[in-house]
Amino acid sequence: MKFSDASFRIGRTVVLAYPDITRAAGFRAALALWTKLAGSGPANTTVCTASLSFKPTEILLPRDVPEISVAYKRDETGSVDEIPVVFATSGSHPEVTFCFVSGLPATEHIPELVDGLITLFEQHNVESLVVPVAADVSCAGKESKFWVQYPTAPMVSSKLQGPLAELKQLPKGAETADTFFSVLSNIMSASTVGDVALLIHADKRPAGSRYQQNVVFGTEYSDTSDAGIVRTLVRALSAATGITGTTSFTAELISAVTERVRLDVDQLAKTLGTFG
Repeated sequence: MKFSDASFRIGRTVVLAYPDITRAAGFRAALALWTKLAGSGPANTTVCTASLSFKPTEILLPRDVPEISVAYKRDETGSVDEIPVVFATSGSHPEVTFCFVSGLPATEHIPELVDGLITLFEQHNVESLVVPVAADVSCAGKESKFWVQYPTAPMVSSKLQGPLAELKQLPKGAETADTFFSVLSNIMSASTVGDVALLIHADKRPAGSRYQQNVVFGTEYSDTSDAGIVRTLVRALSAATGITGTTSFTAELISAVTERVRLDVDQLAKTLGTFG
């Protein structure tokens, strides 16, 4: 992976956002926090693009955030050869870098993709990683819908456990069909990035969205829980990263509108077979 700006450096803390397979609420929560942090004028921010050399089955495009929503090109067959990735750092919080992975490949290639990302973070000496995600979770009980998971052995001096102390840890034996999340959790258990918090909100794919090639989350299939899920993830992200002054969000910001463009419907249908 090569940065568009060779001088770009990733901060000590990374917020990793990817297209989770329900309503992309994790990606949208990171986008909402970044939008609030960057403000209306991006003059004091640094944005760098890169790409992952995987043919995506889907691309996630944020709307009205041009510096994050990068262009992608289809070839003569209508497919795309690379997954766009955007790294963004605010001048007010240079220690925190947002990493937006704007697409996913076929399921069998996700482990290689995740391993490549983690290797990159290790090379840049990232100390903390925070990942927001919404996913269908089973075998986790019904007493909670929002948890934190610490894949690495927690250190006494962990910077993340203190701010997230009120969150229940994801019960052992809990399962999710989100392949990216599962692979990430396993790989991070052996990573040199020692401080990792995976924020997971229980969720199910909004009814009907499975059958759409293009879905605009934040407007289409936005049920009454949509803003609440995104807001909960944003608040946890704010606490974990130490980004203060972000407790107030307008409805427009929380919606964090993103469009999921499916490029290989047949492959995606196989991937999402467990969802109704």
